[in-house]
Amino acid sequence: MALYASDMPTRRRYGSKEQVRAWVVQGVERLGRRELTRRALFFNGQFLLALGGLVPVPAPVQARHDERFPDAYRLTVAGQATATSVLFDGMSKAAMKRNAAAKVDGQCPCEDTGRMFIDIDGDPDLSYEVDCPVHASTPQFVRAGR
Repeated sequence: MALYASDMPTRRRYGSKEQVRAWVVQGVERLGRRELTRRALFFNGQFLLALGGLVPVPAPVQARHDERFPDAYRLTVAGQATATSVLFDGMSKAAMKRNAAAKVDGQCPCEDTGRMFIDIDGDPDLSYEVDCPVHASTPQFVRAGR
């Protein structure tokens, strides 16, 4: 989130570790810690819902995500730079726990129960039930690194 909000060029080659760190600091200063955390929670929630395509992302949730991050390519570049930064710098346990948190910006398909029924054309043989990737206790436990 910090890199997306920074002056990091969208079409760039990877900068030095120091340059990436400077962009992170700039993004944090630009958004503020509270807004950065809010955006990260909603980004993670949308990402987890979209992951694998098993769960339909509600249209209003997707619309708010697209509004928050209008440049999908920049979001990808920021994610790649973040991953590279974590690869070289590592991540503290506190950061892992913080990064495991997720929220849905709107009504989650599970309605906060932790389980979702996916109805495929009303056919009980094709329909299925899955753990919500955001609200089920097992995914939360795994994401938190426990």
